[in-house]
Amino acid sequence: MLSFASSGRTFRRAALAAALAAATASGTALRTFGQGTEIEPNGTCATAQDLGHVDATTVISGALDSAAAPDVDFFRFTATPNTTMVVDLEGQATGQGTLGDPYVGAFDARCALLGIDDDGGADLNARLTVAVPADGVVVVAAAQCCDGAFAGGGTGTYALTLAPVQMAGSIGGRVVDADSGAPLPGDHPLYAGVELRRCTAGRCGEVVVRTNAASDGSFRIASDGFGNPLLTGTYQVLAFVGQPYRYQPVTTVPFAVGKGQDLDIGAIGLVPFPRAGSIGGRIVNARGGAPLPGAVDPFTRVELRLCDGGSCYNTVADQTTDADGRFRFERDYAGNALLATTYRIVVSARQFQAGESAEFAVAADAAHDLGDFALNPIPMAGSIRGRVVDAATGAVLRGDARPFARVELRACDAGGWCSAVATANTDAQGRFRFDRDGAGNPLEAREYRLAVTGDQYDSHETARLAVAEGQHKDVGDVLLRSHPLRFTEVRACGNLPLEGGDCAYSVRVTNGLSTTLEGGIWSLVGTQSDPWGGRRPLFQTGNPVSVRLTPGSSQVVQFQFHVPAAAPNGQTICTEAVGGRAPQPYFDVIGRTDLFCITKGAQGFSVLSDKAANAVLHPRTDAARPSE
Repeated sequence: MLSFASSGRTFRRAALAAALAAATASGTALRTFGQGTEIEPNGTCATAQDLGHVDATTVISGALDSAAAPDVDFFRFTATPNTTMVVDLEGQATGQGTLGDPYVGAFDARCALLGIDDDGGADLNARLTVAVPADGVVVVAAAQCCDGAFAGGGTGTYALTLAPVQMAGSIGGRVVDADSGAPLPGDHPLYAGVELRRCTAGRCGEVVVRTNAASDGSFRIASDGFGNPLLTGTYQVLAFVGQPYRYQPVTTVPFAVGKGQDLDIGAIGLVPFPRAGSIGGRIVNARGGAPLPGAVDPFTRVELRLCDGGSCYNTVADQTTDADGRFRFERDYAGNALLATTYRIVVSARQFQAGESAEFAVAADAAHDLGDFALNPIPMAGSIRGRVVDAATGAVLRGDARPFARVELRACDAGGWCSAVATANTDAQGRFRFDRDGAGNPLEAREYRLAVTGDQYDSHETARLAVAEGQHKDVGDVLLRSHPLRFTEVRACGNLPLEGGDCAYSVRVTNGLSTTLEGGIWSLVGTQSDPWGGRRPLFQTGNPVSVRLTPGSSQVVQFQFHVPAAAPNGQTICTEAVGGRAPQPYFDVIGRTDLFCITKGAQGFSVLSDKAANAVLHPRTDAARPSE
């Protein structure tokens, strides 16, 4: 659709059609020029056929015939200055002729364009709203799309309708409670409002404006949603409240509004939604029928969800069950009585599978009892255990001393995603055992994975392990592969006074490769002073120490850094050794380990034990049982 307007207000098309229909229905006289009675030549603005003064709806029948020469029809008329006219050019689409795609234009007395339209009417018909100039002269052109220059070329018959537009005053009324007659406010909490609709040909589908009522439930509408004055015609009002499920919306019967009329349609009564009495029941264990309380384990909770069109995602209330597993809903979250409609309950409890009822209907004022609703316990596993060993030597990897072997238990969902539920260090024999998660709950019967780490070992994650209900799963030995470069025989610098001093330390480096190693060894120093563990590297003690080690050979490497007296009390300083292969050892790291930590206290700097240092650098994050 192509439309253009150079001046005046632009009115909605359906509203203008209704104005025409209203004018016709009221018996307004029509001056009709018979089909084919147009007087040629009228193919230019200057030679337009004169229709005289138009002060009522006027219909002209005409035809475009471009067989001999391009044809376009111009009509000139006068109307009351500064009023509004609507111009409809209809053809085949509405049975008013044979013109396939009408195209209309409007000009002033000097033939300057006022506006054009294509498809602004019904289907392919054209409709144009024109503001009558101050001299009252309007020229209208009837053409076929898309003759923007109005040079002619169309073929077919048409009906051209010219209609003055009349303005109504306003439409007002009140929104009230149908039972009590009390006004329903348009502000908080109900947000009562109205929607004004214009009716055309028996249908009230055009929304003119939507607005809230005042605080006393009253409303008065004097313009449409674009600020244009209301047109005369037939309307309908839809009244509603914005707060869901409080009142049922009401639509009035259509009513007519005349020129300049301020119409009061009176009170529109909204009927409250019917209310239920209550919804109750009892939650029980499907195995044996024991009630499931809410205040203590298993902490049973019931959600009440309102259903609408088969969708039950609107939770309107929730509560925990009492000591006998019972629940009872009488009001929603907002404190309103429950609607008499369709609901569903959703129930959850620790170590039970979540349950969801079928939809159920609750009658007005009824006390609806769901009876016993059973939850199935989640199947629980017995335990998961195993041992962590060196892949090459078979030596057990303990968790209470170096290499501080650590096992993370990960629960896997149906989509393959596995997340940690417990962690534990191995015991002195490299063993681990899980029978509860980090929160102290028994393990569910499901699939798991084990993620295993150890100092100077490559981390390893097992395949998924299916653990059945009551099963005590033994995964056997979990093998960790040693780094090819090993660090042993750590010699810490010892305790230092409050004044600080130089911290000199050493570590033995062993080549675990089957080939000669040429590379560099360096040390990093960092601090740890927050409760989350980990280390913040601050600096490297010096350039890497060059080493050349044949397979199985070793070398002691020495480092040193200065510990300042200004280090704050309670600060922990930790060291790390890293080794890499030449020619770019920083980019080909094949071994690293934590060496030792020192912490500042009231008497100076003291060296932490390996176990204490590991607790600082790798704190436990749950309460899983490490082993039996």
